[in-house]
Amino acid sequence: RYGNIFENSLTEIFIFDAETYKFIKVNRGACENIGYSQEELNELTPLDIKPELSLKQFNELVEPLRTGAKEIIHFTTVHQRKNGSLYSVEIYLQLTHFLLKPAFVAIILDITERQKAEEKQQLSEKVFNDTNEGITITDDKGIIFDVNPAFCEITGYSREEVIGKNPRILSSGKQPPEFYANMWQTINKQGHWQGEVWNRTKEGRLYAELLSISPIFDEAGKVLHYVGIFSDITHSKRQQETLQQMAHYDVLTQLPNRVLLTDRFTQAFAHSKRHENILAVCFLDLDDFKPVNDLHGHKAGDELLIEVA
Repeated sequence: RYGNIFENSLTEIFIFDAETYKFIKVNRGACENIGYSQEELNELTPLDIKPELSLKQFNELVEPLRTGAKEIIHFTTVHQRKNGSLYSVEIYLQLTHFLLKPAFVAIILDITERQKAEEKQQLSEKVFNDTNEGITITDDKGIIFDVNPAFCEITGYSREEVIGKNPRILSSGKQPPEFYANMWQTINKQGHWQGEVWNRTKEGRLYAELLSISPIFDEAGKVLHYVGIFSDITHSKRQQETLQQMAHYDVLTQLPNRVLLTDRFTQAFAHSKRHENILAVCFLDLDDFKPVNDLHGHKAGDELLIEVA
């Protein structure tokens, strides 16, 4: 029974002589993973599947087992298959007896996939913590499950202050209820939503954010979480508003300029024509303005224009 367990285990099991280090017995799982046959392995030692390890280093490694200082040595390393490919392993090494002779038993776990998963998890955590975009993770009911440091920096709230709360605590009141109803309708229908939202920090400062919301599903297709990723676009929005103001309004008087007049006149003319109404245009001229500039300077002229406006 023990022989069947040994032979059929998917875990690699190596038994090698405590003096010569030659493999005595290796199970099928080890042969399949490392690529050698049992006969080939009988001519090899652990140094052959870990070429960069010297005999001196290996003697130092197993010395605590020989002296009884340790019963089991546990460590991780890299092994080399017959085809030259490398794979990460976790090893449990023990000194015992096999066929009345001292022997080492090595139980070896291939941890390549586990390491990949751990590296992927570490990368995800680094992205989550180091990105400049704020990230909000809620449960399926919309209650905040976790936030990243950028969220705290942008909103002014600490992580502890928002966990268990609804994202509505950030609401500025600038968006009507219909806005959010349409947003959730889009998320449920299309699987994501992106748009601009005005929110309010803990200190009450308004800020604009470009927000993207996506659901995360389980294998059965049920929503587990919602992930919101946003960036603070307040500065660019202010710049946009300034450019819009400069493009359509006079810098000095803040009155609509010719560009905006043309746009509004075109709309009014089309409306008048469509409804067969009369359109009146009034032209206001400012007489004798030049002498003001000439006698009192342009600053006085600017003040007069502002007052008239």
